[in-house]
Amino acid sequence: MSGTSRRGRILVVDDERTLGVALRRLLGGGHDVVVVHSGAEAQRYLRLHGDLDLILCDVNMPGMSGIALHRWLVDVHPLLAERLVFMSGAARAPRSIREQIGGQEILTKPFDAGELADLVRRRIR
Repeated sequence: MSGTSRRGRILVVDDERTLGVALRRLLGGGHDVVVVHSGAEAQRYLRLHGDLDLILCDVNMPGMSGIALHRWLVDVHPLLAERLVFMSGAARAPRSIREQIGGQEILTKPFDAGELADLVRRRIR
């Protein structure tokens, strides 16, 4: 992922392990990437590490959803909440999801490496 001006710290939160592996491979050359597989795992990590540049988080996960994780972040770490970008498998996020996430950006799955690179370039400068 060339084109960014600095190396960023990225947290990926997704219950699909293969997607986590793929994102680590795509982003890991230019950034430090940590992958967790649940909202609860993300909370544990975020309690200890608040120096992230970007959080890529699935909307729908078993247990704690990405929306619930975002709400928690808004309460405990508002600056990190602004750095969260949702990932959704819905071709177009249903209106109910869009209403719940407010103005948060959504990256629609499946996305290609170019879309991901553009997002990372915009978010990490």
